[in-house]
Parts: sequence; C-alpha cells; structure tokens
Amino acid sequence: MKICSVADVHITPSGRAHDRPTITTPEADVLTVSGDLTIGGTIEQLIAFRQWLVAQPQKHKVVIAGNHDFCFEDRRSFEAQTILGGNGITYLQDQETTIDGVRFYGAPWQP
Repeated sequence: MKICSVADVHITPSGRAHDRPTITTPEADVLTVSGDLTIGGTIEQLIAFRQWLVAQPQKHKVVIAGNHDFCFEDRRSFEAQTILGGNGITYLQDQETTIDGVRFYGAPWQP
C-alpha cells in the first residue's frame, strides 16, 4: 500500500494554501491529512479544503483536525464532519478505520 501523508494545508478563504496555489499530491492508495486543514477554521474554508481534497488522486482519504480547525470544536462540529463525508473521505476524531487491512487512528489536536 502506498500512503501519501500531508499536514498543515492551511486553506485560506480564497481556496489557496498560504496564499499560493495548492498542489496536487502524488499517486498513492491513501492520502492522510494530519491537521490544520484550514487557516482560520471557518466552514467556508473547510468547504474549500474539501474541494481540494476531492480533486486529489487517491481513492481513500483519511483526515484529522488540527489546532487551526476550530469548526470541529464547537456547535459546528456536526456540520464540519458532514461536509467531509463521502467521496472516499474518512474523518477521524479519536477513532480508527481499516483500509485494505491497514489500521489508521486519528486523534485531533488537543488543547
């Protein structure tokens, strides 16, 4: 199994990463994104992140929240998790998933 792992994408309101065009990740079976999906944790930025994520070539995508991803911490948490649903995306919050016999565990940033 090939795994591509990235973190700190920091999608901005414009849908860019750190004010530069976002990149396409290399071919792999699984893409893991280990936190800081957004720069400011807004739902709008999360939607832009999802658009970027869906465009990536991997069949499976495993995502956990980071310290910038405030939308997963409050009343918007259900909405945020719903936004990431589907298209091979698995959001993990103190959970695990198994893909082709390989276990992935996700524990978001904790204050």
